[in-house]
Parts: sequence; C-alpha cells; structure tokens
Amino acid sequence: MDDEGRASPANGKFFYCGNTTFKRFMQKAFDAAYGSANVPFLTRFEAFGWYLDDLVLTPVNKLEDRKERCRAARGSLAKRINSYQPQMVVSLLRRIDDDVRAASRSVPFRPMSFPGNSHQGKLLCEMVRMRDELPRARI
Repeated sequence: MDDEGRASPANGKFFYCGNTTFKRFMQKAFDAAYGSANVPFLTRFEAFGWYLDDLVLTPVNKLEDRKERCRAARGSLAKRINSYQPQMVVSLLRRIDDDVRAASRSVPFRPMSFPGNSHQGKLLCEMVRMRDELPRARI
C-alpha cells in the first residue's frame, strides 16, 4: 500500500478519488468511533471539518531522497495549515510525525497509526480512544 498522507501516491490512487484501501480503513475506524450513517463517508468526514492533506504535494514513494523531500516540505505544509486554522493536526504516518509536528507549530498535534502493514486495528483503536478529543462539527 502507498503512503497516502506523506505524499500523493505514484500509482495515482488517492483518498478522495475512489475506493482505496486507505479510505476503506479510515471509514472503518471513523464508523467504529462515531457510528455508521446513511451518509457517504467522505461527506461525513468533511462535515466533521476534517480533511486530509499531504506533507509533500508530489509523489515521493518511489524516490531515494524521500526523507529529504519530506523535511523540505515542512514550510509548505506549515503555510497550508496556517491557512486552514485547524483546531488539531493529526499525523497518520509515524515516520513523518516530526515533519508534521514541525509544520503544525502551535496547533495541538496527535499522531495516529497509518492503516497499512497490519496496523489497521491500531488506527481503529486510536480513533475510538480519541473520539472525544478529536474536533468535529455536528452533522
């Protein structure tokens, strides 16, 4: 599985563009924490005031220098976070936590597990455990 969340994946599969593995696992965790509804997952996700942004805006998963590119993208992500004015920033890939934390500056930051490599259950448990802590709009 590609590292959606670090950068747009080289294979073109992206969270908002269809039925990706990442999206299915996020929906499962979201539903476990907040219950399922007869409303499409992305509609509910966005209604909560949530959205996914990539650290790096171009694919890096096939590149040798991806760590350096992630580090270099901190400023760009910081600008986007500043424009969003979020209540919280959540990183979904442990190996970029430092980059996302640096970009989020004074915004509360929470790391969560990326639902790949057998960590799907971890994400689900973390989402349920943090459900009252994660900001959300009422739908």
